[in-house]
Amino acid sequence: MFVIGITGCIGAGKSSVAKMFADRGVRVLDADEISRKVTGSQGSSVDAIRELLGNKVVDADRKPKP
Repeated sequence: MFVIGITGCIGAGKSSVAKMFADRGVRVLDADEISRKVTGSQGSSVDAIRELLGNKVVDADRKPKP
C-alpha cells in the first residue's frame, strides 16, 4: 500500500489532483472535509473547543466566530 500526501497553497490544485485519484478508484481522505464536519455547528469537537478557548471563538449557536 502506498500513502501519498497532497499539499500546497490555496489554489494550487490539491482538490483537482485528489479528484483525479478518486476518479481512478484511489481512496482519498480529505482532512479539510473532516475538519469542517467536526467543527461545524453540530460537530463533535465544538464543546471541547469552547471548553479550551471559551465563548470568544464559539457563539451560542455552536458556530465558530470570525
